[in-house]
Amino acid sequence: MVNVDRLTRSGFTLVELLVVVAIIGILSAIVMIGVQAAIKNGHDKVRVSDVAMIRAAVRLYAEDNGDYP
Repeated sequence: MVNVDRLTRSGFTLVELLVVVAIIGILSAIVMIGVQAAIKNGHDKVRVSDVAMIRAAVRLYAEDNGDYP
């Protein structure tokens, strides 16, 4: 009789909920690592672009004034 009552109950067990929470945590960690890598890559590209712009500006200054600043 106990088995019939147990089969008719609906819901999740604590173990099932813990497994789902663990899976969500692992997936979140993987996504965050990817996002952080993309942000770092974007910042690096901005830095390279900024250095190229400064280099061009210094070169133009040197051409106009005959000497580097």
